[in-house]
Amino acid sequence: MNSRHSIYIMLAVGVLLIFALTFIPYALSVRTTDESDALSASLASETEAREKKRRGEPLFDVAAWYAARDEEPERHGVLIETLNGDSLLASHNADEIFNPASLVKLATSLVALKKLGAAYRFQTRVFTDGKIDSAGVLRGRLLVIGSDPTFGDVGAGMIAKELRARGIKSV
Repeated sequence: MNSRHSIYIMLAVGVLLIFALTFIPYALSVRTTDESDALSASLASETEAREKKRRGEPLFDVAAWYAARDEEPERHGVLIETLNGDSLLASHNADEIFNPASLVKLATSLVALKKLGAAYRFQTRVFTDGKIDSAGVLRGRLLVIGSDPTFGDVGAGMIAKELRARGIKSV
């Protein structure tokens, strides 16, 4: 199997999932009490959709969808069209620049898992080049070496706890 084939499949599944999740909340929030109102609304909606498609307008109003949920529409960008590019399904701030969404994280995670393996663990090594005096002060340098992208406050706290257990109170 081509190594890129699985990445393409994951990306396609991700796009389909995002597309489905975009419209499910909208579909669940639309409710009518009378069946005849529902039928006439459906017919009007279909007529409106055909007219929008003829004019090349998006079929879904993204800004209204965000506004109805008390979110700021200007903070989001959406462009959804058919694979062949014939129909524009939704568009809002499509020409604005935003940070990439979670789909990019999905592809990055897939590549990392493939290259490093699921059992891979980043190593952070700690060295000293001095002596500990009677007050528990390390007289010298404390070297923390590693390339763990998740290293932060928790990792630093674990190192500090281990240093205290070894008698180092300050550096």
